[in-house]
Amino acid sequence: MPETVPTTPFDLDAYLKRIGWEGERRADLATLRGVHTAHTLSVPFENLDPVRGVAPPSTRPI
Repeated sequence: MPETVPTTPFDLDAYLKRIGWEGERRADLATLRGVHTAHTLSVPFENLDPVRGVAPPSTRPI
């Protein structure tokens, strides 16, 4: 699989707002579970490549 590099920095504030996360930002299991659940409930089938700055397969150079 080719390595990809985002063309823009990841905006954590925008992502947490997008998934509706209003909890604290701590490096613990409860926060991880909460963010994971919020993500799953708010973007269940969305392709995350655009957020990462990766072009869709049909537009990638061969």
